[in-house]
Amino acid sequence: MLVPEEKDGRDEGFKVRVLDGCSAPVKKSKRFKEKIETHFEDAGFFADKEKGEMAFVFTEGVVVFKERTVEGKDLDELLKGVTGLEDLEPEDMLKGYVDQISKEHFCFRVIIGGENMLSSAQDKMWIAKLLFRETGSLGAAEMSMLATAVLDFGENAWVISPVGVLLVGEIADVNRCIYIVSQTMIGVATHMAIANELEQQLYETPPTFTEKELSVYEGKLEKISDTVSYVINDVRDEMLNADPRTVLIIRKLHEVMSLVEHENRVNVFMDVARRKVERARSIKASREAKRLSAILFAFSMIIAISNTIVIWVNLTKNMQPAFTPFQAMLVELPVIIIVVLLVVVLFREIFKTTLKF
Repeated sequence: MLVPEEKDGRDEGFKVRVLDGCSAPVKKSKRFKEKIETHFEDAGFFADKEKGEMAFVFTEGVVVFKERTVEGKDLDELLKGVTGLEDLEPEDMLKGYVDQISKEHFCFRVIIGGENMLSSAQDKMWIAKLLFRETGSLGAAEMSMLATAVLDFGENAWVISPVGVLLVGEIADVNRCIYIVSQTMIGVATHMAIANELEQQLYETPPTFTEKELSVYEGKLEKISDTVSYVINDVRDEMLNADPRTVLIIRKLHEVMSLVEHENRVNVFMDVARRKVERARSIKASREAKRLSAILFAFSMIIAISNTIVIWVNLTKNMQPAFTPFQAMLVELPVIIIVVLLVVVLFREIFKTTLKF
């Protein structure tokens, strides 16, 4: 917990911790404890006070925070100090934690202040300037949005925006609060990565599949589907058996960071991918049926031709008196016509494109 420095009982000003965080999916990251449940006690955690760094390691990836301290004699000076900070590059923040940064990283800022800043959470204009860098006046729509952004719990208050969180007041466990934010951050980054992978897979899908290609495609899709299910559960596990305050905070984080919209985007891509598989399976089954029909047709024609030759030989050679070739042709012609018509009717699928049956 941070409180303003005091001297001779007088308030010397304001001080806040500014934590610039960046989340990135990492396929090989693991939590310290091998558990399916995802709770604060199970999370891998690193902290380096000298470098001003902390990191939470999840199954899906890692969230890294770089810490800076900003002081001001009054709220206006504090505001200028925070908004005047240079944005950190994600590559610099994730260096040492991620081998290769993906474009699906998601950055978010956490600002932590003391008890003397509780009143600032109710100042809509100050909040708008701090979290949204508002330079003009506030309209009715902005005022309505800011009114729902403040979660006042008495001893502390959360102000949650799409770009950052302001947490002020008496805080029992700062790291747990940062972890709650991190969990939603990694959920957003992972959904972005999954959606990008699905989108790329859909655009690179060949118009036709071989059996091997279809098996590989289905395998990738099944793996992605399992990951999606795990991530959706992962970002909501903290709400299980949690106190109402924590549930309210997490729900607000999910709403503001558009986690549901990210999930819906992934689900749309998943539906398209599944339809592609179903269509490929349908086309493949149709081709297999036509191939079998062609094979049976070939056998039927061979049998018909061989029987025609046998009848021809019997009529012209083995019968007494023997038929002339013209007489044998007249005898066989009705049989040949009946056989041809029967074969065409039975295998009309083969002749659709030419005979228009």
